[in-house]
Amino acid sequence: MIEKLVAELEKQSNAYDHIAELYGFLLQLKVIDEIEVKKLVETYSTDLDDNLLFELEQFIPLIRNQTTGAFSSRSQDEEKEKDLSLNPLMILNWIDKMDIVDLFSNVYIALQYQ
Repeated sequence: MIEKLVAELEKQSNAYDHIAELYGFLLQLKVIDEIEVKKLVETYSTDLDDNLLFELEQFIPLIRNQTTGAFSSRSQDEEKEKDLSLNPLMILNWIDKMDIVDLFSNVYIALQYQ
C-alpha cells in the first residue's frame, strides 16, 4: 500500500515538473527563451501559434513598464534584485482589465493553461 502511494506521488511530482518545464519561462518575464516558446507552441499547436514569440517580445516590456495598477507596487530595487515572477491569474486579470486580449491572444491562452 505504501509503495503504491509513493509511486503515485512520484508520478504526480513528475507531472508537475513537466508543467513547470513547459511554462516556467512565462512567469519569469525576464528573458524570452525561443526554444522554450517553440516547445510550448508545439505541445499546444491546436491552440497556440508561432506568434506567441512575437507577442511575448511586445508583452514583456509592456508589463514590466507599468507604473500604475497591479504591477506598480514593485519598487525598482525590488525588481532588480529578483526576477519579475508573477501569478498567472494576476496577469490574466490585467490583460482583461486593459482590454488587450486580442493583441496578446496567444499569451492569454498560454497563461490559461498554466
